[in-house]
Amino acid sequence: MYSLGVDPTLVSATRAALARAGYAPTRTAGDGMRGWLERAPFDRLIATCGVRRIPDS
Repeated sequence: MYSLGVDPTLVSATRAALARAGYAPTRTAGDGMRGWLERAPFDRLIATCGVRRIPDS
């Protein structure tokens, strides 16, 4: 599982909270509109915010 967040501080905090709960998703901070080329392609996308479009990457 991969997760992309906008705020690096929140990414760190959620990474720690998820680890305490026994989960270890790959999380990074960045702009979701730019995608995550290093991890693409994805077979599913779950957006937890409004977006104008889903990036090709």
